[in-house]
Amino acid sequence: MNRHPIRVAALRAGLSPAALRAWERRYAAVVPERTEAGQRMYTDAQVRRLELLRRATEAGRAIHQIAGLTDEALEVLVAGDVLPPIPGAQVQAPTPPRTAQETVERAFAAVEGLDGARLERVLRRAALARGLQGVAEQVFHPLSVRIGEAWAAGTLGPAHEHLASATLRRILSWMIDAAQPSDGRGPTIVVATPTGERHEIGAMIVGATAAQEGWQVVYLGPDLPAPDLADAAVRVGARVVAVSLVRADATSMPYLLALRGALPEGTELVVGGGAAGGTTMLPTGTTHAPDLDTFRARLAQWARRPD
Repeated sequence: MNRHPIRVAALRAGLSPAALRAWERRYAAVVPERTEAGQRMYTDAQVRRLELLRRATEAGRAIHQIAGLTDEALEVLVAGDVLPPIPGAQVQAPTPPRTAQETVERAFAAVEGLDGARLERVLRRAALARGLQGVAEQVFHPLSVRIGEAWAAGTLGPAHEHLASATLRRILSWMIDAAQPSDGRGPTIVVATPTGERHEIGAMIVGATAAQEGWQVVYLGPDLPAPDLADAAVRVGARVVAVSLVRADATSMPYLLALRGALPEGTELVVGGGAAGGTTMLPTGTTHAPDLDTFRARLAQWARRPD
């Protein structure tokens, strides 16, 4: 019987590794074998079970309600979900969106209707199906841009923007928690936004990305003064401090200079976000990560560095 590492199993099942870990840890959906080095290994049967669970959740079922079913029961359940509707039936489960654009359209419609429950369902399913990088680049970012444009045009109000932001925060918090190494191993990264910066979605995506790469994430949220951020980094022994900079103004460079000066010499400082590229000169000892691929590459480099 074939056995597969987590990334292969997740890919074959149509899940992100973070979702697979969450289903395994929270609901015991599968119990993989472990190598002597502690690496998870999944059988073909377990991969098939994960695929069935994914298909059932895409049809609208809650994972906590189906994780304990046998494989045979899941087969029957999923088969029933795709059968033609009974003549005269009034309700049919919605067809899962086929493209990222369709997901964005459904999410935006939920925002317009102030339907928080529907918005959360749409975005959670997108996160499970596409993984963090896919959902961040293909769904979260274009949705945020569209909401911002509608707000500027006056077709959406503050309540709509607050609903969307709160929902995205919940989903990203869930993704960070699900991806955190359960054994407590891995280097530590502290993530925050500068004083006056209230937009934290980018910072949360950074935190979730780091967690998926095996880092212990200490997420401190938005609007944090440089001395407090540096103090927290020292207290937890952070190897890296990540700052998300959505808007740049006259305070940005002094903030980064103060933060870099307050951090230990061996602590890396990485800056990302839409406005980070607008800072013409970053402080010495500061790294610019313009995208998630660059950020991942830097994390891999820093993870290999001895303490």
